Amino acid sequence: CLPLTSTPISFKKIWQGMDRLTGAGQSAYPFKDSHRVLELVKSSVGTAAWSADYTAFNQGTTGEALHLHSDGAAKIKTGTGVLTVNYWWPYGQSLISRAISSAACAKGINYFQPRTDDPILTSTNSDQRYSNHFFVIDFSLLNSPDQLTDIRVNFTQRAGTVTEFDLLLYEEGYVHTLDYSCAATNSNGACTNWQPIRSIANDVVRSDRRAGNITTKIIRNLNTLDQSKKYLLNIRAYTANKSISTITEYSYTIQDQNNENICP
Repeated sequence: CLPLTSTPISFKKIWQGMDRLTGAGQSAYPFKDSHRVLELVKSSVGTAAWSADYTAFNQGTTGEALHLHSDGAAKIKTGTGVLTVNYWWPYGQSLISRAISSAACAKGINYFQPRTDDPILTSTNSDQRYSNHFFVIDFSLLNSPDQLTDIRVNFTQRAGTVTEFDLLLYEEGYVHTLDYSCAATNSNGACTNWQPIRSIANDVVRSDRRAGNITTKIIRNLNTLDQSKKYLLNIRAYTANKSISTITEYSYTIQDQNNENICP
């Protein structure tokens, strides 16, 4: 919800952020979440009218959906003339360009800050902001000048705990792949024993879930997929039953088969 202020946002504006004509319901957004809705609401009311109260509330809450990327809470400037460091990308951020290998992406560089799974959910919750980044693959944006066949994600540890990473590529309408399976239930059917697992669900069309401290993960043969569809690339820290220091930090790059950068 949005906080009450002296200038509350009207229901009409909120609905416009959700509907299929002007909001997140449009086909242009094949992968939808509440962050997209709030960004569209902000765009609808205008940056000037987006109260400082909303920004302060969003930046102060722990729910990742309320950290609007446009508010700047999850990105920092490292100095004059230096590109932005992005500690989080909103769900469904499109990858929109390929750059020569020596060029940085125009919107800055990518960082990960993995977190230990949420114990409130019996350690089955891979943090959807800190431990997962989600990017839309649209071949119409990425196939020029040559066809995209491979995606390589290169990880560099900056601080904290050594962490493993995975790549999962989903089709639209997917069910999120869990990193645990239920080994035992009680008489009410509730799980009493969750065990870590590196599964690959039917909705995953490409993946790299190799175990170990592998600093480059790769998904291949993208050219054999239906190029008219859009796909969701989940770059995931493998956190099942792992204890991860809160100072853990990695940078990463996304590249194609020619080592050219793929950029949000």
